Amino acid sequence: MALSVGHRCSEATTADAHDAADQCAGDQVQNHVLMDVEQIVGSFVVEIGVRQTWPFVGLCDNRSAPAQETRLYIDAFWTIEATTSTSGGGVENDIRWLTTAAALNDTTIDIAWIDEDGGLHLTTDSGLALAVSGEPEPYTTGEPWRLSRWRPV
Repeated sequence: MALSVGHRCSEATTADAHDAADQCAGDQVQNHVLMDVEQIVGSFVVEIGVRQTWPFVGLCDNRSAPAQETRLYIDAFWTIEATTSTSGGGVENDIRWLTTAAALNDTTIDIAWIDEDGGLHLTTDSGLALAVSGEPEPYTTGEPWRLSRWRPV
């Protein structure tokens, strides 16, 4: 069961429903696809959590009908930066992830890009920046980060 902080785009969609729809991150994941990260620009953060050992960010895009959601799963070093402070840690530190990433809730993704090393960079309307390394950790079981398929809510 996912431990989530935040609200959902729709009460009908729960973290458990997402979990049931997605396979374990260590398997050959059919529900996770290569997605143009620019597709998440304009979506907003509706949840943060940890599924098994993988931190995640839930995103909702309500510009389409019906609204749709995706999750960003993280299996690499991450940082969240603001103009006044920097926090971060490896994915093994779930409490640090939950307390730091909670600041992302209710923010909108303004910029999304991938650097030359495969790292993902997201900047929000509040000025927070989430960076996920493109380098796998020694214990990484799949990609350093991945987005699930968009799902209607």
